[in-house]
Amino acid sequence: MMWPVRRWAHLVAALLVASCARGSGGFGPDRPPTTGARTERASPTPTAAGPGRKLTVTTPGFYFDPSDIEVHTNETVVLELHNTDARQHALDVDGFNLHMLANPGETTRLTITISAAPGGVYHMYCSIPGHEGNGQTGTIRVT
Repeated sequence: MMWPVRRWAHLVAALLVASCARGSGGFGPDRPPTTGARTERASPTPTAAGPGRKLTVTTPGFYFDPSDIEVHTNETVVLELHNTDARQHALDVDGFNLHMLANPGETTRLTITISAAPGGVYHMYCSIPGHEGNGQTGTIRVT
C-alpha cells in the first residue's frame, strides 16, 4: 500500500523539525536557545546580607526602568543595576547610604537588607553629573 504524498510530506516535516531541534543551532534539554542570548558581566560589589528577592533596575538612557520600587522593612533584596546605555550610570539612595555604579553593558549587583529604614518614600537618582537633572530619578517605597 502506498502512502499519499500529503502523508509523506507531513512525515518529512516532522522529522526535519525533530532533527533541527537536536542538531546544530537548535535547542533541546541539553542546549539553551542561542538566538537573542546575552551574557552579562557582574561587577564585584559588596554583599551586605544573604540571598533574597531579586530586583532589577535597567538604565537604557536618562531614566530607570522601573522608576518605582517597593520593598518591605526587614526584607533582603538582591538589587541589580543593569546598564544597557552607552554611558556610565549610577543608582543612589541617600536614605539607605546606597551607591551603585555600572559601566556601559555591565550589571552591578548588591545584596542588602532593608532593616534600618523606616517606612516611607525614598528618592532614587543617578549621581553622574547631569543625569538627575535630565530626569534619571525614581522612588523606593518601604512598607
